[in-house]
Amino acid sequence: MNSNKLFRLLGLTAVIGPLQFSTLQGAEYFYFSEAAPNVPTWSLQMKRMRLDTGIVESLLTVDPVENHIGGIAIDEAGGYLYSGTRYFLFRANLDGTGRVNLVSTVNANGVGDVELDLAGGKIYWTEVGNGRNAIRSANLDGSNVQSLYDVGFSGLIEGIALDLPAGKLYFQQNVNQDNDTIRVMNLDGSNVAVVFTLADAAINPHDVEIDVAERRLYWNTTGPTTPTALYVADLRTLTYGLLTTQPYQNANGFHFDPQDNVLYVIGQKSFTPPHTIESVILRSKAGFTGFDEILGGRAAFLNYLCLARLPDSNQPPQADAGSDQTIECMGQLTSVQLDGTASFDPDGDVIEFEWSVPANSGAVIDNPTAASPTGQFPLGPTLVTLTVTDGKGEISVDDVLITVQDTTPPVLICTTDKIALWPPNHEMVTVTISVQVSDACISPEQAVLQAAISSNEPDDATGDGSSTGDVNGQDGYASPVPVTNLEYDSANNTYAGTVALRAERNGFTGGRVYSIVCHVTDPAGNQATASCVVVVPHDKRRK
Repeated sequence: MNSNKLFRLLGLTAVIGPLQFSTLQGAEYFYFSEAAPNVPTWSLQMKRMRLDTGIVESLLTVDPVENHIGGIAIDEAGGYLYSGTRYFLFRANLDGTGRVNLVSTVNANGVGDVELDLAGGKIYWTEVGNGRNAIRSANLDGSNVQSLYDVGFSGLIEGIALDLPAGKLYFQQNVNQDNDTIRVMNLDGSNVAVVFTLADAAINPHDVEIDVAERRLYWNTTGPTTPTALYVADLRTLTYGLLTTQPYQNANGFHFDPQDNVLYVIGQKSFTPPHTIESVILRSKAGFTGFDEILGGRAAFLNYLCLARLPDSNQPPQADAGSDQTIECMGQLTSVQLDGTASFDPDGDVIEFEWSVPANSGAVIDNPTAASPTGQFPLGPTLVTLTVTDGKGEISVDDVLITVQDTTPPVLICTTDKIALWPPNHEMVTVTISVQVSDACISPEQAVLQAAISSNEPDDATGDGSSTGDVNGQDGYASPVPVTNLEYDSANNTYAGTVALRAERNGFTGGRVYSIVCHVTDPAGNQATASCVVVVPHDKRRK
């Protein structure tokens, strides 16, 4: 459903093309042409505004010698827009790049309204100007140009609208000041007929749109009067009437969106010749009793309005949580620097960071919204997730595996409260054993500690008296005797236990040595060994 407007002011011919509605889901954009005074010439640009954000971007600029930018028709699926100037019907990418001229115009003022029949592979447009007012068609690539309806000086043709299911094309023809009409013909230009001969109040129609499903036709009047009016016709009963009026003059382009029952219209809010202009785009919701501005303050003539629903061109950001890291344990929690700085947004949007770890992992991220925060990680693997958002609803997620490993054995120190037993009176003496365990990764009580005592002499050796069970009642010479009562003392950060050793030795040797060997294994499997001794000297000099 399209509309067209031919607007002449100050020697500038500004052509308003069809308004187009698309049911393709995605972001809603208004495409429009803008003629801004740039004395002594004019700046002619095609622009678009994203409806939900109000952001306006320039798409392409036309040389002033081409006089105007005409109607705009959108092929969302194909990724093209079609429009025209004084000299050419052209095609470009939806972002305005890649312009290709398809057809040269044959009249003085060039392309007016443009409409597409994508299923049929056709483009239809009006050419408006001195001595040649016509409706033409061609293939979408510009080939097979046909002149469908040519009235010469016999009337001004501007807006067209396609009723593709019925194979019809509706258009307005301003025959003269008192005899303006809405007409219809077949898509091949045959069987032209008058649908409405308009009364004075509805004369001078310009934009034309059709709601095929409801069989309604819309057009607007325009001119240097306020307010300007929009009309609706019932094609079943062939009756028409006033739909609404908008508060400003020169309602150049308009669009009726049947999906949301919303009317959009361009209005010229103010104009002080020769170069002071303010134009707006207005919206009137269901009921059409009032308008609100959705784009205002444009110091230019807005000569065309086209609503299109396009796939959202916003690209998602790319999260990069960095390479997996393996770090040596430095404590109960180990500090690790995370790095998300390689994350980016292909559109250049500012991205936001959110780092997270599993709820029961024991890990903590110090500043989870920073690009490169520091995390505190326990022993073992932790999966860290980086979520990046672009502020437009797009997200990207990347994971990094942080592994804190323990490859360093604990450190053991073994001591006793007695280093020598004297006198060698064959009595059992209580000796306290203390073992200090140091490990950077764990609490000492998490280690597995074992200790055993051996003797370098048999229990009943020559010259030591007749006694046995010299190590806790067992023979420490035959095999090491385990120490079974070592307990962790958190106050002193040591393991402590006692053992009973007999104070005797072989009287014919250098003395007895009780060796206490301690062995520790941490949860990572690292092992360490330490030993200490208690001696029974041969004589007092050797204690």
